[in-house]
Amino acid sequence: MILDHLTETISAIATPLGVGGVAIVRVSGVLASSIALKMTSLQVLVPNSIRLTKLTNEGDQLIDEALVAWFAAPHSYTGEDVAEFQCHGGLVIARQILERTFQLGARLAQPGEFTQRAFINGKIDLVKAESIIDLIEAKTEKATAIQARHLDGDVSRAIAVLREELLALVSHLEVHLDYPDEETLSPSTDYVDQLQHLLTGIDHLLHSFQTGRILQDGLMLVIVGKPNVGKSSLLNALIKEHRVLVSDQPGTTRDAIEVWMKIAEVPVRIVDTAGLHETSDIVEKMGIDRTVTYLEKADLVLFVVDQETGITPEDKAVMSQLSADKTLAVINKIDQEKGASFTLPFSSCVRVSAKTEQGMMDLWALLEQRVLSWVGRTDIAQPIISNERQKDQLSRARTHLLEAIQSLEEGLSEDFWLIGLRAALRDLSETLGLDVSAEVLSNVFSRFCVGK
Repeated sequence: MILDHLTETISAIATPLGVGGVAIVRVSGVLASSIALKMTSLQVLVPNSIRLTKLTNEGDQLIDEALVAWFAAPHSYTGEDVAEFQCHGGLVIARQILERTFQLGARLAQPGEFTQRAFINGKIDLVKAESIIDLIEAKTEKATAIQARHLDGDVSRAIAVLREELLALVSHLEVHLDYPDEETLSPSTDYVDQLQHLLTGIDHLLHSFQTGRILQDGLMLVIVGKPNVGKSSLLNALIKEHRVLVSDQPGTTRDAIEVWMKIAEVPVRIVDTAGLHETSDIVEKMGIDRTVTYLEKADLVLFVVDQETGITPEDKAVMSQLSADKTLAVINKIDQEKGASFTLPFSSCVRVSAKTEQGMMDLWALLEQRVLSWVGRTDIAQPIISNERQKDQLSRARTHLLEAIQSLEEGLSEDFWLIGLRAALRDLSETLGLDVSAEVLSNVFSRFCVGK
């Protein structure tokens, strides 16, 4: 997004398109008041109020009877004048209102532009801005609670405290460089202790990232095996729903099928894949190639074999592509009268019948144990980061602090310490969105939908 466009008035539908009880069209900018007055029967707009009124088009024909919420700058979401038209939901009404705002001088908002204006106008920092889209995309109650605390400022405050401490130290050293007779340096061990304290604070946040990332984005659980071992039946048994077509005919699943569910309050994307085997069928081969790609990305793999057939050359070919540390072996079809006696070279193995659900409780317990081992013992009541950009910025700050500590311990002058300290201060500032580039802002807000 181009920051020069911030002087323009923007408008967008802020609710999903379709039939529903209510739709909202949001307008922000200097023309918001004139647009609201020209579209309605209101004579005056009262700040922080909601009024029932009639909305009309260019020919003064009725579009809808709706509520108009008015927020005068700076007391609005964006920090600008904001009008929101709350009309009846439908396929046509909201679009007619939006088109009318365009006729009166607004333009269509770009993705995330309302929130970007809130950031530019000082209503929120960049960490809080990122928490908004993460809150919208949260898949579990725990993830929602973490992002709500981000929006309330728990991570921002933690980073801001570290930044203020580092700023005070850098300022002290800068003054000493300029006025060495007026500003006395402390023993180098005192500065090392201060920097170690800052490192501890950064490390607490960095150590929380794996938990935060998993709770926000989820884990990928991939079900693999040769054709007709019951992979799709196993997925249906896990989610307790006939989501995937099953058949005794091998190759029923020709492409990956994805389903989201919660395991131990963690979002898990379960992928039922095409059976791995040699084939000349072009469509089957495409599905198998996709299965291999999913295996490379998987956090956890369920390798399914058939109790009745035992280990076959095809099973061995599949096993050769698996990572032992993230694979759980599942011996399926234990309800069959015939069965081979065999073991699998994996530390975790469970015997089930996806058809009768025998052994499924054991599999579920094993999955919960594995998922919880990924999340770890992080206290979710403490600030937790889940954003890759924030993690990268904090990691850079940590590296630069370590460089400063090394300079101190080697007995170098404060000029050398300050190289690392200034860089770390810049990293912490950019984490919060202070002195951040337009490219970074564009990347952050491109994740948002239009209207937010």
